[in-house]
Amino acid sequence: MATPRPYTTQGLCLFIGIAVNTFREYQSREDFVTVTTRAREIIYTQKFEGAAVGAFNANIIARDLGLRDQKDIRINDITQMTDDELDEAIRQTESKLSFLTL
Repeated sequence: MATPRPYTTQGLCLFIGIAVNTFREYQSREDFVTVTTRAREIIYTQKFEGAAVGAFNANIIARDLGLRDQKDIRINDITQMTDDELDEAIRQTESKLSFLTL
């Protein structure tokens, strides 16, 4: 049985026979912006959708795509929270993390 694999820029470069650095250089050239942008968008979408439906490990793909829900909580903020506020903050964090472990 075939196992789906996430698209990568490295895989694309191997397939078309160029170095990754060459692809990066093409991204900065006006005459290649459209095609390199389209390739990056296809790679991103395939990874995101694959993770969303469970075909790929959501945690790995989220890191690769730079997706993270980051909240800056300082120690002083936590120590000044009531127990109810702290419980709610924990519940919110858990619900956000459950999305990543589909």
